[in-house]
Amino acid sequence: MIERFGRLSYAGQLVTGLVIYGALLAVSMAVLATGELDDSPLRFVVALAPVAGMAVIVLVVVNRFRAMDEYWQTVHLTALPVALLGSMGVAITWGFLENVGAPELSGFAWFLVMNMGYLAGLGLARWRYR
Repeated sequence: MIERFGRLSYAGQLVTGLVIYGALLAVSMAVLATGELDDSPLRFVVALAPVAGMAVIVLVVVNRFRAMDEYWQTVHLTALPVALLGSMGVAITWGFLENVGAPELSGFAWFLVMNMGYLAGLGLARWRYR
């Protein structure tokens, strides 16, 4: 199974990870919605089941990064601090705004902020190392 997985293209591996994540998420949500595990410690395990799919995606991306040449590794390693520091700055600023009535943002919103910072960092790094 794992040997077959390695023969898939990068996109195929990502899609496989997303399918695993989606399937585990659907099953997890369905099981938790029944309410049968409300008092059971097993509910934590069921709630975290989709993390297995996320782990597959992380491994696929790490393997892709290792296969990149030095130029692209440098570009991506330059983009990461831009994304981290940019999203940290936006999060701190937004936290101050929440103190005066701005709406609280979910983790998904912050994920989008970090991705926008990463894309900005990629553009900056590609321009710098051209």
